[in-house]
Amino acid sequence: MYLFGLAALAVLPPFEAFDEAQYWSAVQQLADTGALARYGEARVSVDAEQYPGPLPASAGQPYATYFAGRSAPLAGGPGRFRPGAALNYEAQHPPAYFLLMAPVFRMAEGLAWPAHFFILRLFNWTLAFFGFCLGGLATQDALRRRGYGLEAMLLPAAWPLLFPQFFEEFIRVTNDTLCLALTGLVWWLVLAHLQHGARRWRSGLLGLVLGLGLLTKAFFLPFGLGVCVLLAITGGGVAAPVIGVAVGGWWYVHALLATGHVTGASDFIELSQNGGFWHSLAMHFPALTWRVPALYLAGLIRMGLGFCWAGSWSFVHPSRVLEVPVLALALLAAGLGVSRRDFVALAPVFLVVPVLAGLLFHLGVMLAGTGQGGGTPGWFLHIFAGPTSLVLALGWRRWMWPLVVYALVLDVLLAWCQLAFFSGCLPRAGLSAVQPWRAVCFVNSGHLAVLGFPAVAGLSAALGVAALVGVLLVVKPGRRACLSNH
Repeated sequence: MYLFGLAALAVLPPFEAFDEAQYWSAVQQLADTGALARYGEARVSVDAEQYPGPLPASAGQPYATYFAGRSAPLAGGPGRFRPGAALNYEAQHPPAYFLLMAPVFRMAEGLAWPAHFFILRLFNWTLAFFGFCLGGLATQDALRRRGYGLEAMLLPAAWPLLFPQFFEEFIRVTNDTLCLALTGLVWWLVLAHLQHGARRWRSGLLGLVLGLGLLTKAFFLPFGLGVCVLLAITGGGVAAPVIGVAVGGWWYVHALLATGHVTGASDFIELSQNGGFWHSLAMHFPALTWRVPALYLAGLIRMGLGFCWAGSWSFVHPSRVLEVPVLALALLAAGLGVSRRDFVALAPVFLVVPVLAGLLFHLGVMLAGTGQGGGTPGWFLHIFAGPTSLVLALGWRRWMWPLVVYALVLDVLLAWCQLAFFSGCLPRAGLSAVQPWRAVCFVNSGHLAVLGFPAVAGLSAALGVAALVGVLLVVKPGRRACLSNH
């Protein structure tokens, strides 16, 4: 999985990933000036606003236009931070991730744009993969203790291939990578508590990790609440909650005093400034009609599909309909998994449901604030791949194999579409999805080399495929455990 992620980040053009210009600007500001970006004051960097390469777009042909008549290397790289015109909305976040990334940014200073982003993304992907492995190993241990075989324990490891937006989420410059590292560690500690009982050192470490999570992203408010409820039910004591609040709670007091909202989240702040939820909703919908629940449902569907695949700012996808079977796999496995009468199997519910409730609330906030059904990213749920992979494994049935094969075929199609689009070979008409059969060439590696490192991507992908085939050959049919028997 690490090699597949390395292949993806090696050919992802600079600033193509979601919100990368904002996160990158905040890191650059801290690295160059020593000052954290402050919400309402921080600006996107001039370097990001004046980036000389092709800027991603959800419409039009940014890469085809850029490469028309040229294939020279992308000149220059970032300089020192200078504030640009646009406000940086990612300054809403706590400081931990930016403090962690500032030294890495300094290491990558002076490099050309592709090499600079390769270093930053490599660090982020490695950090996220650490959390993914930790959470996955904890899940595999829980499955092994319940008598599940090798096939079951491979399912958590296959998570990124089943839901390819996982790669796009964690190969970018974002605090979500640190969130995954921390949630993976939390999941390992929680399962150890459930399986071995309470230990003082474990409670202290869990509290420290939760506190660091609070200093990374507001997701750890509902996630931490779920952990605390689970600990209270299972005799885990109060040490972890107390330490967590002591380490990270101060930032939310600061956010409440500075912005009027405890999370400091820009969407909630803007809604409050515009008169609150009901006032904003009434402005967009003077009379409550069927459109309100219909738009909310449409946003919920978009959130689910975004969990499976959204890509990046260019939204490269053949058709959203193709993602429906992958979403069906997730929903079917989740439904069957939580139906098992096993307290450990219910542990993910305590951890993830509060976060999911927060996302559903945010979807309502976006509906009230914009009058549109959408704007809540479903890919955030990949941050909790550790606990949710346990639900997936417990809900697995052998009749789901066709959906798995379908997901793998879709992976290849999506990867090809992105490569062809980024190299300027695959056109798109207006806001419509890309149409693979209209490609004017296969993939122009010379164009990809201007914005990234296709040789690194090709080698990593080949090694990844070889490793995957080797694993599948090891899992002989006779050794596979039929999960439906458990």
